[in-house]
Amino acid sequence: MYGFTYGEGITLIHFKLQSSRLYTAGESLNCRYIRAHFKSRGGNAAQYIEASLGTLQDCAEEIESFGSAVVAFEVEPQTYSLCRGLCRTLKRLDPDIRIVWFGEWVGTLRDTDPADAGADAFVLAEPESRLWKLSESDKESWRSEPGLKLAGEVDFEDTHQEAFADPQAGIEPDMCLLDRLSSPDAAKGSGCTVRWADLQGETSQSNGLRRHSASRFAKELQQEANCAACSPMVVEGFELEPSPQRLLQGLGVLEQHATEAGFEIALSPEQLGWIEPERLEALSLATLELVVTDSGSLRSSEVRNRLTDWKKARADARLRLKLDEKTVSSEQETASALRDWLTAGLIGQGDLNVRVKGPGRTELHAEMADLLSASTVGSDPALLNGYLAFKTGQYPPQALGSGVKHVGVSEEHVAGLAGLEPDQLMGVNSAFILNKNSVCKSEKAEKYIDMEGVVKQSREWYGPIDHELEQQRQYVPHVHAEILNADDRMMRLEMSEFDFGSSVEIGLTNYREASETADKETANGQGLEILQLVQPADLDAFMEDVEAFEREGRFLRGYQVQGYVADSCRWSAAGQCPIKQLPRLYTEADGKVSGCGGCSAIGRIGDSYDALQREAAAISTREQLLRGCDGCEIRDTCSKCTFLPEYMTRNQYCDLRKRHVLLHRYMQVAQLLKGLRQYTAAFRDIDIREIGVSLRTCTHVLPASYPSEGDAWVPDHLFVLFVGGQPLLYQANGGKLLKLSPLMALVLEAGIKGLSEISLRRAISEVFKADEAQAETAARQVGLKLDEMGILPASRRAS
Repeated sequence: MYGFTYGEGITLIHFKLQSSRLYTAGESLNCRYIRAHFKSRGGNAAQYIEASLGTLQDCAEEIESFGSAVVAFEVEPQTYSLCRGLCRTLKRLDPDIRIVWFGEWVGTLRDTDPADAGADAFVLAEPESRLWKLSESDKESWRSEPGLKLAGEVDFEDTHQEAFADPQAGIEPDMCLLDRLSSPDAAKGSGCTVRWADLQGETSQSNGLRRHSASRFAKELQQEANCAACSPMVVEGFELEPSPQRLLQGLGVLEQHATEAGFEIALSPEQLGWIEPERLEALSLATLELVVTDSGSLRSSEVRNRLTDWKKARADARLRLKLDEKTVSSEQETASALRDWLTAGLIGQGDLNVRVKGPGRTELHAEMADLLSASTVGSDPALLNGYLAFKTGQYPPQALGSGVKHVGVSEEHVAGLAGLEPDQLMGVNSAFILNKNSVCKSEKAEKYIDMEGVVKQSREWYGPIDHELEQQRQYVPHVHAEILNADDRMMRLEMSEFDFGSSVEIGLTNYREASETADKETANGQGLEILQLVQPADLDAFMEDVEAFEREGRFLRGYQVQGYVADSCRWSAAGQCPIKQLPRLYTEADGKVSGCGGCSAIGRIGDSYDALQREAAAISTREQLLRGCDGCEIRDTCSKCTFLPEYMTRNQYCDLRKRHVLLHRYMQVAQLLKGLRQYTAAFRDIDIREIGVSLRTCTHVLPASYPSEGDAWVPDHLFVLFVGGQPLLYQANGGKLLKLSPLMALVLEAGIKGLSEISLRRAISEVFKADEAQAETAARQVGLKLDEMGILPASRRAS
């Protein structure tokens, strides 16, 4: 939260879309202008900032607690549903709270009743001055304020009124209305945005266009450049400029304030013709977005040739297209032109966006839908990672708390999801998971684009859920469905109605079956696979793999790294059991709710998040007391799983964990290699059997004849790996991968086994054929080097 209102002023709310319907609350340029306007008049304007959003109820209570005179939402097409849901929750919490919407897109909602969105008014023009006046007046006087669409108002008359009675001196002519606003403070954090023009003025003045003068634009550009990080600076509003002279003047300012990271700007095809090719190439542009409102521009050879030449001259620059719903709805003309742009390499994956003006939806023809889906980057990684966290129980620490993240829904509870009251139970960035439901049919259906600007596909299973939650005025989070194939060995994951082009295919395999059918010749594995431990035979097969890893210091089958062990939090390190934070729930028979699939219940459908969390924490604490976890010798490495499957008792679980003290390391290394094989070329194509791992039970440079002598003096965040005989060091706390010499690898392996200095020197002598003095010198030099590199402080070394 930036600033405090102390019962006065205004609280500003802007949600940032980080991924498909995944949000954070942050600031925006509009909010910064409003805060500057309030500051110049001695008013209070707070900004709601939250990187990890909880439930709508939690968000509403936090916002309401500041007691501001007005709560103002900056609403964009992608955040419409969330803002509406939060406004409704705020109104239920405090019916007297005053809520308004503002933003350029809100101006298109003139035919929408603000009451339907839980708001009292829409600010349709001049948000800086309007919000100031609203915060200084009571609600009854809002009816006399022009530029507002009030709740319950049937007809809206757009009345012109000057935004300021006393315009400041020194303003250039020709409608430089943005100059009348106070300059915002420099942006905080990464990413800088400046504005040339916007459409938030009075419609009677140049159709709402407001622009800066060149001198004021240069001043704000310089201010942001002084604070800019390594990312390109975004410049808003050039695409709105109707004057060639003004546009060239603004671009001239960009030339004078060029930055190493460059700029992101948007232009229309017509504006391209106003700019000399040499000047366009000379601009320090990292990204150029072409705003297209008719398919003729896409077919124009002149436009394509201009941009082809620009791309050749600026090979490191990126070209994007932004289309409107009218353009994408004209199938034959637009589809063929877009295919040409993609084939020519002018645009690639992620370079095509669609802007929908109103809250409606635009149906898409099949060819256009396929093209738009193909231009995306496939299934959303954040949504897929969330689903995998649900299946494994392993959530990143920053995601824990503040509401349930995923609810697994059995077939009998698909109808009646509103009974879970997701507004109060589930976090904003959450999802229902329909577990292997027969109601989830896979059928070809119509595709469309709505206000979120991404391709969607009507799905039979999604519509009733969306309708039910909407009828109960509950915010609709994501709803994922596991679509089972006929053989029940493969499933496809469908994520709400999003159409990401390629589908997510996931294998479902019992662990014993995976171990018996694994290819003995090829050990890299194929595709995404969930490995299930559903019976004792699966657990036995899993433990056989763990024992082989402890013995040989390597994985022998691809599924061990490629696959994801269901409920793997049960076998992971200390602190990995998330039950007390309750990130996931399952609906069970008779309306019961459990924290882990197939385990005992902790409550019933309709219980609050706090009640379920208290019960889960109480059961967990009681279970640890019964087991004596606090005095156990593996308390620092065991996840202390509270809820066990039916085939396992607490004594069996504790015995397995004590017999396999490196079980947590097995899980850590498997997860590490998943990431390294995905993002690091050295690991990507290598046979999994060629990757070695140094353990207390298995070393690769240090002779096996040296037993462990004491506690390790190499911390757990360091992983010593071997790829084709080359020793490497991965630092998990910094994400660094370093090459090691064999001598450094031996020293680290000695640290993993907790060897004394005497044993270390003896090992160096034996492996490298050195005398005692040389071994002592080598050990000392390696210790100093590791200390100097910040890898292993000398204080951790054994004496």
